[in-house]
Amino acid sequence: MGHRVDAIKRDPKVSFCVYGQDELEEGDWAYHVKSVVVFGKARIVEDYEEMAAVSRKICEKFPVPEGYADREIAKDGPATLCISIEIESMTGKLVHEA
Repeated sequence: MGHRVDAIKRDPKVSFCVYGQDELEEGDWAYHVKSVVVFGKARIVEDYEEMAAVSRKICEKFPVPEGYADREIAKDGPATLCISIEIESMTGKLVHEA
């Protein structure tokens, strides 16, 4: 299926980092950036209905037309890879990139 999937099947321990919400103070050249790092165990979601439910939840976060999620799931659902992470620990910080 691919390197990442093979790696998860061999050892499900993963980390996932998200950063953003950068802010620039007036007169400063370096941004303040927020980040979150999650550590946990990944699993491949093999149940089609669980994958569809996750996809619908993600679509709720965006201003999409009514019925968009169901149309996309019907079209691309069988080819969708969904990976779930069971969070074991999570850290966050605000960094001034100077």
